[in-house]
Amino acid sequence: MLVRKLWSSPSLRSSFLFGVGGIVFAIANIVLARALPDEEYGLAVLVYALCQIGIVLGPCGINIIVVRRGLSPDPHLLARVIPSSAVVAVGVALAGALLYPLGPVLLFALAVGCLGGGVNSVAAAHYQSWHRFTTSLAVFQNQNGVLLLGAIACVVFDVRSAWLPCVVLALGLVLSGAISWTHLLRGTSAATKAQTFSWKEGLFLVGVPIVDLLLVQMERVLIPRVLTLSDLATYAILASLVGSPFRMLQLGVRYTILPRLTAARTVRERRDLLRRESVIAILMVAGGSVAVWIMTPLMARWFLAGKYDLTSALILAAIVSGVLRVVSALCTSVTVALGGARQLGQLNAASVGSLVIAVVAATVGAHWGIAGVIYGVAAGWLSRIVVAMVLAAPHLRQRDGEPPGRGPA
Repeated sequence: MLVRKLWSSPSLRSSFLFGVGGIVFAIANIVLARALPDEEYGLAVLVYALCQIGIVLGPCGINIIVVRRGLSPDPHLLARVIPSSAVVAVGVALAGALLYPLGPVLLFALAVGCLGGGVNSVAAAHYQSWHRFTTSLAVFQNQNGVLLLGAIACVVFDVRSAWLPCVVLALGLVLSGAISWTHLLRGTSAATKAQTFSWKEGLFLVGVPIVDLLLVQMERVLIPRVLTLSDLATYAILASLVGSPFRMLQLGVRYTILPRLTAARTVRERRDLLRRESVIAILMVAGGSVAVWIMTPLMARWFLAGKYDLTSALILAAIVSGVLRVVSALCTSVTVALGGARQLGQLNAASVGSLVIAVVAATVGAHWGIAGVIYGVAAGWLSRIVVAMVLAAPHLRQRDGEPPGRGPA
């Protein structure tokens, strides 16, 4: 009965599907870590991290507008997504060239991956807005399968360089976006009237997920600057084995709770929804923490033959960071779903402050190695949780029977 009740939660089902994707992602990283030298694996991890940032930023919030307002897919919408994703792709590639030792092939793969992934994410958002979570996640998560294909290609063709998995990832994202939008546009016409929304609205909304992703990827983009590429390789394996379960739960919670909070008709429904999902999240976090504490050293020994040393201190730091990520997803989802422009602006401003805290704390923490960087970024997560809870509270304190509002405009 308890298992059936838990499984009735869309967040749990989505977290399970995200978890499958996380397992595929972890396997891909293990294969790459065994197949590539430390620094080449570090470069592949870095390109993947930068690509994720470009994918989230590329649509400039259009994907979130789709979820909030249920926009239908049409050629006009696609015509706005492609240019914004292309501009961001070029910008991310330029940043990669200036900040990191990425060669021409890796930079090209990075730009193409950002473009294809941005377009693909808006396709996934349409299925999400229709509560077709399985289809949405299949579109959104296929990049993990593509990364695994790139890792297998390295083994099959005995390639010991980062270029092959990065190129495979980029081409896979472009192909996925093309297939998804071809399916979505069936039955629509170029003569369809364009749906109205402002870039300002999108930029307000994109602030929350981009900060989420920047905090998630913070260790990956900072470690090459404050430590070494070999340290980045060690962190990537740690994140794959320890951080992935928490990341998948974080994504699952946010992916399903946003449209359901938007659809809530009363304040009581909001509170009941959050209470139920919070209990489920606590159970999952507790079970996941115990599992990764026990299994991570064994998996590192079995699959990596001692190539990377994942100490108890590193595992504990990753667990603390993972727990904070899940709590952040619950807290920020309320404001993203229900907040007005002013509250979204306040959350975005506070989120930028959280990034600054994370960068400063992680840079200082680098004196204590990888664990210090992780705890420094965790300080950013914690500060964001506090602000999100303050902004979310008004949406949960209204009197029963009072219709839910959207917060101050």
